[in-house]
Amino acid sequence: MKLSGESRLDGRPEEVFGHLLDPEVIKRCIDGCERLELVAPNRYEFTATARLGAFRGVFEGVAEVSEIITPESYRIFASAKSKLGRMEGSASVRLFEAQGQTRLHYEGEARVSGMIAAVGGSMIDLWAKKAVSEVFARLAREIATPAIRPDE
Repeated sequence: MKLSGESRLDGRPEEVFGHLLDPEVIKRCIDGCERLELVAPNRYEFTATARLGAFRGVFEGVAEVSEIITPESYRIFASAKSKLGRMEGSASVRLFEAQGQTRLHYEGEARVSGMIAAVGGSMIDLWAKKAVSEVFARLAREIATPAIRPDE
């Protein structure tokens, strides 16, 4: 399945870019993400619970960021597996300044296999688009009102 879209975020690309690669920020933005750790430069490991129709599974996976041009763009590849099957995908992310804000454009594709693929392509497409939309809505809120950390 192909995914693409845009989101507007408060701040200039120079201010927003770091949030996009901060594991704590991204963990808070992904529904069901229990763990997201930077394990090597530009390589993350994660655990996330996903619900798709009647299926619910805990996915373990890795994500790698490459082709980084700060603060303009990067590519990301992620793969995860659970008892329900496997998900993998990649995307290009580009940031543009737009009247004091950042316009973030993403374009990518994802694939699923195993039992979750039995749900059907149109339902998976809807789920993926909703999940991505929610991530960017949470990211916009996160950037606009950074969380207070206990050690601050």
